[in-house]
Amino acid sequence: MTELRPSETAFSIVPVLACVLNQLCERNNALGTNSRSVNKFYASCPPSISIREYLERIAKYSCCSGECFVLALVYIDQIIKSNPAFVVNSLNIHRLLITSVMLAAKFFDDHYYNNAYFAKVGGVPIQEINSLEVEFLFMTNFDLFVPTDTYAQYYGELVNHTLDPQCQCIAQKGRIPPLVLPYAPTAYASSDDEDEADEAEEEGDEAEEEAEKTESEEEEEAGELREGEANRGMSISKLTRDSRCMSLSDDFDQHPQPDTSSALFSAPNTDNFHQPVPVATQSTQNLNTPNCNRLKRSDAHAFQMGLGGLNNPGLSVSPPRRLSTDSGSPPVCVH
Repeated sequence: MTELRPSETAFSIVPVLACVLNQLCERNNALGTNSRSVNKFYASCPPSISIREYLERIAKYSCCSGECFVLALVYIDQIIKSNPAFVVNSLNIHRLLITSVMLAAKFFDDHYYNNAYFAKVGGVPIQEINSLEVEFLFMTNFDLFVPTDTYAQYYGELVNHTLDPQCQCIAQKGRIPPLVLPYAPTAYASSDDEDEADEAEEEGDEAEEEAEKTESEEEEEAGELREGEANRGMSISKLTRDSRCMSLSDDFDQHPQPDTSSALFSAPNTDNFHQPVPVATQSTQNLNTPNCNRLKRSDAHAFQMGLGGLNNPGLSVSPPRRLSTDSGSPPVCVH
């Protein structure tokens, strides 16, 4: 079980928070109590314990983080803005504090006590603390999330309150630790910082546009280069093919042509031409000339027989035979 210990930051914030709430209650006490604004947080008479002592008791025994007390101030201010008829004074401030700190601990801290424990710390019955919690949530519209800028604003106001020389909180000057945020709040950014941020954003946009433009130009140049290489390859292959054809034609042209003027290619001398000796006549049709009609019919018959085994639906190819082996191995298919 995690052991909870009081927070030093909470003890440094409590005196300043008590001073701010005391001034608020003193101003509102003079206004009186409106019967329409009376609810579960009101007491019949102001408690005897002061606001500072009450907050110190809560910080000591609840072991909340220091941020819970800043969030409690934000929640109370949110109730004032959302409920104009509700007036914070000495009759309801104590119950508002114990309820707001308890809800802040539940919402922000990783480890916290239950309602029964907070009821003992605040000095109220458990049934009442449960009823106050529900009433508080309805008055805040169940919105307990506080933006970083809003938290930084209220934290800064508490720190600035310690700089007032006429206030008793001057003793807490420098004791509240500085607020550390992961980024600078936009609410406290100066106009110069905003201008610099805008200029940096514009420069970044221009750099991105230039990078995109350069990339597109590089892609176009690469495409033109690839197209040029393809055209050059086509021209080289064409030139090689043309040169090869030209060389063959040149060789053919340079090849010596037969001399028709020689005796080998001269016209035959018909005067010395002798007629061939007649040979005994016999049936040359069966010897020298094949029977074309017979061959055609036989070829067609063989062709039809060859196609019949494949195209005839009545014929089928026999499956592969299985050979059994003595060794017990699976049968081998022979096609």
